[in-house]
Amino acid sequence: MRLLSQAAVSGALIAGWCQVALADPLPFEWSPSNVGLTATGNVNATALTMLHYADITINTHTGRFTENGVLAISGFLNGSVAAPPNGLNTTYNLYFTFQDTGYQTQSPPPNSGASATGAFTTLNYTVWASPTSGITVGLVPGSTPTITGQGSAFPLFYGSLIGGALTLTAPVSGGYSPSANADVTVTPCTASGQTTTTGATCTGNEASFFVSSIADQFLTFNLSAGADVTTLTPPGPGGTGSQYAWLDINAGTGGNASFQTPEPGTLMLLASGVLGLGVVGSRRKRA
Repeated sequence: MRLLSQAAVSGALIAGWCQVALADPLPFEWSPSNVGLTATGNVNATALTMLHYADITINTHTGRFTENGVLAISGFLNGSVAAPPNGLNTTYNLYFTFQDTGYQTQSPPPNSGASATGAFTTLNYTVWASPTSGITVGLVPGSTPTITGQGSAFPLFYGSLIGGALTLTAPVSGGYSPSANADVTVTPCTASGQTTTTGATCTGNEASFFVSSIADQFLTFNLSAGADVTTLTPPGPGGTGSQYAWLDINAGTGGNASFQTPEPGTLMLLASGVLGLGVVGSRRKRA
């Protein structure tokens, strides 16, 4: 019974971390020139704006899905005000590649006028730096997006899922409007040969890219897509692919990401929970 109690407390701690209370976005400073990119000074901002490209394969029987995508960083924000681009998308560009899996609460796609909610079960990403003016992303239903124009791109940092949710809405007339939010860890490349969570290989120590500390921070994504920029390919007529549909998201979407840390109250709850586990373990040993 004690083991069950400890497991329950551990589960509560994990669930609490997945639903951490968020503070305001944290300001950050990046130095593209520190990693060999041509830039006009450092980036000082509180958020990233992004264009979202993705192919989502949906199992229409189970509601489970897999997604392969690209997030091209289009700008920086200080609050709601555009921050100076510092050469972004003129002398260099930055982009995410990511893969995720998850499920929806009903077998998608939803009927017209309805929506389905769900959650991510995995999400892994890598952020790349490229000494070019921009990338071009191509989408083919059921395939990983293709990237061209990236030149000699190299990984900067990477991470994986802490927690997140999604919604797929079918407007009354045409299209689908997916939206999602997710919290992910942040780990810089610190050595050549280091492997990222998407399987990419770091080419060197890129930690100097982060002028301000990212210790104990995570990234929060908020992504959405309008019905006019998504294309649903329905299941095929028979064959092995007959139970799958493909939803492609093509760039004209709103998306942003910001750095966060857990609220102090959340950290105190986590700390007290860990301390409680220690006390239980100590008493168990004395018994």
